[in-house]
Amino acid sequence: MKKIIFIVLFCIFSFSAAEAETRSALILQKTEEAKKLLAGVELSFETKTETRINKKKVKSKKTGKWAWVSYKRTVEVVSQKEVALAVWDPIEDKFHIIRVLTPYSYGAPFSFQVLTSGYDVEHVSGRGPSKLVFQVSKEGRKLLVFFYKHWWMAPGRSNNDDPKVFEKYAEEIIYSPYAPDLYDEETILKGAEFLFSEIAAVKLELRENGVASKAYPDKPLSEVISDDYIFNLGHNEQMDHGKFEADANLTAEEISIEYALNGKNAFRWIASPANARGPFQFTNIARGKNPGTYDYVVREYAGVNLIKDFNAGTQDLRNMIKAAICLLDIELSKMPKEVRDIFFEDYRLGGVYPSICYNGGCGKAFRLYNWLKRNKKELKSDAFEFPVSSIGHPETHTYIRKQAFLWGYIDRIKEKLQNFKKEQQ
Repeated sequence: MKKIIFIVLFCIFSFSAAEAETRSALILQKTEEAKKLLAGVELSFETKTETRINKKKVKSKKTGKWAWVSYKRTVEVVSQKEVALAVWDPIEDKFHIIRVLTPYSYGAPFSFQVLTSGYDVEHVSGRGPSKLVFQVSKEGRKLLVFFYKHWWMAPGRSNNDDPKVFEKYAEEIIYSPYAPDLYDEETILKGAEFLFSEIAAVKLELRENGVASKAYPDKPLSEVISDDYIFNLGHNEQMDHGKFEADANLTAEEISIEYALNGKNAFRWIASPANARGPFQFTNIARGKNPGTYDYVVREYAGVNLIKDFNAGTQDLRNMIKAAICLLDIELSKMPKEVRDIFFEDYRLGGVYPSICYNGGCGKAFRLYNWLKRNKKELKSDAFEFPVSSIGHPETHTYIRKQAFLWGYIDRIKEKLQNFKKEQQ
């Protein structure tokens, strides 16, 4: 099925009625119980001794020349690490903690060892802390995995298997990625409502600090980028391209559910292969004397009071929302006046340009602008039907197609939220 309903909860709804009026309330109640339970769980890791071949440069006593020489070195390394699962039995209304052991470095195929006896554990998808999903059953009865506790190392140290480095820098994190068993329409609304509330809080802070826009100097920064645009960006950055092509709506709903389950920690520990971090996927790659993107935004918007440290800044949701608003404003300021005028009149239409900049650099945005001029084409707010060659990059082209889809998703979500609030009154 496209949408896997939380069937088990239907079966126990009469049992749970005293605790929760809706399945969504029950899901969120159990996620809180799972987080509290996992907070008291301590994780372990294992080490092993192995022989590695290293190289060093040695100067020959006879010839005086330098040459690379191989030598063997015996070292102790972290070999495996524990993951704890908070698993709920809906029949007993009881949580179980199940421990599994995974390799320190995830390879293919993914391997793991179940340490807690009496349970059947199946790997469903993902590998890292923000993506790993297991399915659990006991005596043929399916149980529900709500949250996980992982070891996590920041990118840059994650490949270092020295036990001393691991003990110093590894963190224990609690996270719940989207899983089909947690699908629920009301939970989708809860997640969307949460993200909108975080955006509103950031906007209020920006209004109070009175920083001016760079794209529109006569306007406050807080008025330039709409709440809907930031909501769109927050979902777009986390939507897998392949999943989007298969089922666009479900892919967007998964992101909303993850915000409902994890709140301010949603996507906090995400890092792409290009080291793009956090819910809004910021990079910080310096090129020569030019600072990385995050450092550049911090420098250009001193009055916004962004967190200066890249690691800490990308792990703070509100800080990321502020940084995204600033970056979009910068990208708009680089575009021709015609583009800024279009954006001012219709941000959903003109937003194609700063989003291309955000995803793939402003060179691609100018390429689209020039292609449209050359071919006498116009942007359309409800679709993106231009060829990949108009931008020059397939990934960015898909990114803008996702943005176009998400405007409709946002409209539907806002209408549902409005109706839901009326029903609650």
